[in-house]
Amino acid sequence: VNPLPQLTVSSATVCKYSSVVLNALGTGTSFTWSPALFLNSVNGQSVTVTPAALQNYQVISSLNNCTVSAMVTVSVLPLPVANILTGKTIFCQNDKILLQGQGVGAFYWRGPGGFQRSGQTIEFDAVSNFYSGDYTLTINDQNNCKGSATQNITVNNLPQGYLGNGKLNGCVPLCTTLQLKQPNGSANLTELSWQVDNQTFTGNQFFYCFNQAGDYQITGYLKDANLCVNTV
Repeated sequence: VNPLPQLTVSSATVCKYSSVVLNALGTGTSFTWSPALFLNSVNGQSVTVTPAALQNYQVISSLNNCTVSAMVTVSVLPLPVANILTGKTIFCQNDKILLQGQGVGAFYWRGPGGFQRSGQTIEFDAVSNFYSGDYTLTINDQNNCKGSATQNITVNNLPQGYLGNGKLNGCVPLCTTLQLKQPNGSANLTELSWQVDNQTFTGNQFFYCFNQAGDYQITGYLKDANLCVNTV
C-alpha cells in the first residue's frame, strides 16, 4: 500500500493585469492544474497565472499512481484610478504648466526628455518646446498596485524675427523700408507693431526716416496664431 503524496499550496493575491507564481509543495512527482484559464501551463510544480478576476484552481499531485488534490484561490486587487487635471493643454514658451493628479496613493510623473517629478500637483516653466509630449501620472497604492493616466501637452515657441531688406546704417537723413523676416516654420503672425523714436507702425514692414545722428532702438511686438506673444 503506497502512501498518498503530501501536498501544500498557498493562495495568492495579485494586482489586476499582473502575474503571480503558484507553487505546489510536496512529495508528488507530477502536478496538474485546472482550469487552464489564465495559466501559462497546466503541468509543473510551479505555474504562472495572470487572472482578470478572482479565480480558483485545483492542483492534483501524483506519486506511485496515488493522487491527492488541493484548491487554491487567486484574489485580484483593483488598480488605483488615476486622473490628470489641467486648465489647458496648449502653452507658449516660458508659460507655467500646472498638472494636478487625482487618485489615492503616491503620485509619480514622467514626461518628455527624462522629465520626472513626484507629488500630487506639479508646476514647472516650459522654457522650450522640448516640454511638448506625453506626461504620465502613475499612482502607487497601499497594495503596491499601480494605475496610470496620460495627458499630451503642446508647448509652442514664441514668435521670432528680425528686420531686414533695409539699410540699418548710413548718413543723415537715412530713409529706409524695414521688413520683418521670420525663421522657417514660424506660426503666422496675427498682430505686429513697431515702435521707434516714440512712433508706432503696424504691419510686417514700415518706412522711416532717421533725421538725426545716433543709435536707435526699434522694438517689435509680435503675436502669432498660437496666441503666443513676444517682443523683439
